[in-house]
Amino acid sequence: MLLGTMVKDFDYEGRMRIEPVVQGLVSGLLADGQNPVPVDSTTAVLVRKIDNMPGFMRFGMRLLLFVFDWYGVLRGGRRFQHSTIETQQCRIAEWASSPIGPCRDMVEFHRKMGVFVALSIEAGETP
Repeated sequence: MLLGTMVKDFDYEGRMRIEPVVQGLVSGLLADGQNPVPVDSTTAVLVRKIDNMPGFMRFGMRLLLFVFDWYGVLRGGRRFQHSTIETQQCRIAEWASSPIGPCRDMVEFHRKMGVFVALSIEAGETP
């Protein structure tokens, strides 16, 4: 069962699918319940931006997203992408205040780029 779950989380090139993790980050960081956020569109743009990064940066970001996703298993028994929104927000807060710089930076990247992309989409501009 676990192997089947792991296999479906990889795309046709053998890379981990980052969309569910990025979508959880966008939801956890931007959705406040008061203002509508184009979560799916924002996620698609952020994933495209990550996939278009230079090789070493793309590898690093994908590795951080992979570790972040599985970090949830250590903290709460479930991967980040399979957690409730409340649990996802707790994991995001933990990484945002982490003493490890790349963890904080990954959260800040998604916060800042997510806001930029979401506002651009709402304004009718294509980021």
